[in-house]
Amino acid sequence: MKIAFIYFHYCLFFFTPILSAQNSTPAINQEPAPLSIVWEGSFLDLGSLSLVNQSFSKQLMQVPGVKLTCVSNRNLSSLQTLADPRVIDELKNWVHIVKIESTQEAQITVRHSWPPNWQAPKKGKWVLMQPWEYGYIPLEWIENIKKVDEVWVPTHFVKREFVESGVPESKVVVIPNGVDCLTFNPQIEPFPLKTNKKFKFLFLGGTIYRKGPDLLLTSYLKTFTNFDDVCLVVKDVGVKEAYAGQTYEKMFKEFQDKPNAPEIIYLDENLTANQIASIYKACDCLVHPYRGEGFGLPVLEAMACGLPVLVTKGGATDDFVTNAYGWLIPSLKKSIGLHFSGYTLAGEGWLMEPDIEALSMQMRWIANHPFIAKSKGAAASQYVKEHWTWQKAAEQALNRLKLIAN
Repeated sequence: MKIAFIYFHYCLFFFTPILSAQNSTPAINQEPAPLSIVWEGSFLDLGSLSLVNQSFSKQLMQVPGVKLTCVSNRNLSSLQTLADPRVIDELKNWVHIVKIESTQEAQITVRHSWPPNWQAPKKGKWVLMQPWEYGYIPLEWIENIKKVDEVWVPTHFVKREFVESGVPESKVVVIPNGVDCLTFNPQIEPFPLKTNKKFKFLFLGGTIYRKGPDLLLTSYLKTFTNFDDVCLVVKDVGVKEAYAGQTYEKMFKEFQDKPNAPEIIYLDENLTANQIASIYKACDCLVHPYRGEGFGLPVLEAMACGLPVLVTKGGATDDFVTNAYGWLIPSLKKSIGLHFSGYTLAGEGWLMEPDIEALSMQMRWIANHPFIAKSKGAAASQYVKEHWTWQKAAEQALNRLKLIAN
């Protein structure tokens, strides 16, 4: 399995130092107790794991008393294939921050990479940060997790997967992801899309099977024609990198030229975070009929930019998508068997299968009610700004790290 969402963005927030309580005698030193952390995983690529590692690290670096060492599991050599030098430059900033290996004996090591690294740290506590999208987790993970002090997962959906697979519930903690609201917000300038259509649906992410792009295309072609004032914008990612050979690129391009087909704009170039944000702003509704997600960062980012979202019900996005901010597609579980991606699973794995008829009807209704869509999008943006920033996510992580260290 390959996990990636191919772009990078920054989030700059600051924490208020947590001071010891005053007592009757003057404090000699009110500085926070030092906390040494090694954060290992992807940093120097355009994947979603790198984005998460970068975002948490940037926040924790601002905390007084925290000594954070970032350790990357790869270098920048693979980025020479990227067309946009601005994207490469963004990542090169991290070359001066991360180390290839750590000589520091930290109090806590946090690992977030694919595949998981099961070699125990030489010293200190060990936190495994691990998303999963396929129901029961690999059988071999359960034994390895016994060596780990705590498992962090991004959503309650993933927590249920781990617990139902046999991992003790007390060991699994939800530490959510976040969004950079300085980059993703309703005030940004829209991307110059080449269309005159009034209502624009957006799919943003790798067009791979588990994200449901085939379901979206089928519903879109069934529901609309070129006479409808709608356009489907597809921003594909990872076509030449993490998802090479797995995407539906050819299918989307074929339907672009079909007579009477509704309009489709297909984009696959690597873009900066600001450009990605401007694509959200240029559209009216994000559609993500996924079969499997561990979190769904594009959904949260779209909401931050003021878009309502149409997503699968019963999955990871249930943590932050309700009817107040979008629409939910009914779905059923569909077995993928006991073996997946070279792993034997702890039970029968599964993905969700969204109801394609419901998806078609919902898309038609949304296109016919743009003012309601806009109202839900505005509510979504405010909700994300108040509750789902990287700062708030890092605060939760820091609280857990302090508990683990003590």
